[in-house]
Amino acid sequence: MPYSRSACHANQHGDFRTDCSGYVSMVWGLRHSYATATLDQVSHPIARADLRPGDALNRPGEHVALFVGWSDAARTKPLVREQAGPNGSPTIERVWTAAYAGTYTPIRYDHIVEGGVAEPAGPALHQIRNADGTWTPFAAVEGFSAPAKGQKVSMAGAADGSAHLVISSF
Repeated sequence: MPYSRSACHANQHGDFRTDCSGYVSMVWGLRHSYATATLDQVSHPIARADLRPGDALNRPGEHVALFVGWSDAARTKPLVREQAGPNGSPTIERVWTAAYAGTYTPIRYDHIVEGGVAEPAGPALHQIRNADGTWTPFAAVEGFSAPAKGQKVSMAGAADGSAHLVISSF
């Protein structure tokens, strides 16, 4: 969706603004858009060293981006995916400098399942970031259609440089 601070995108999963926090809300599988200042209602701060794909870097009241991985061996320059504007701009993936990233708080969605995989009971979506940096569209995972109580987000990197993102309902 092209960036806009006023437009919304509605689909079968919810209604989302097409700005940075709407993008993170949609990827995290929330039912509506949270703002950068209210993402703390569904997330918690984590140590920078604990960042994993699917977490986010947030500056409340200003901007948020989805963490994809580290671009350097020192783990100082995050690769992020973000809706950054100006109006009409597509979602982009880019590397932030360590200094810029340091002005953001690392956060993790509250409903991540730690230490294993839970069997989803509701709709599940799958998206792949290809090794060349392009993303496939979200696609439904067959067999998951029960009503949802909440959302779980999982993202895993592969040796070929691709990443798989799964959003499932429980």
